[in-house]
Amino acid sequence: MKVSVLMPTYMHEKYISQAIESFLAQKCSYTCELLINDDCSKDKTAEIAAEYANKYPEKVKFFAQKENKGLLENYKFLL
Repeated sequence: MKVSVLMPTYMHEKYISQAIESFLAQKCSYTCELLINDDCSKDKTAEIAAEYANKYPEKVKFFAQKENKGLLENYKFLL
């Protein structure tokens, strides 16, 4: 079984590291991945998320939108 955790983001620079670290700290008996989609943040959210994706490529996948689409479209993209 593989579980995908969806994390749409927008302007979450202050909290994104804590959220990703929380995911990484989970212990599971099944395969788990974190899918992050940044909705064109103007802060360092995308930069921070990309660093985690590079450091943990087997667990964290990062996507970045070139224009803001809104929460619903952000979720649809991740699905």
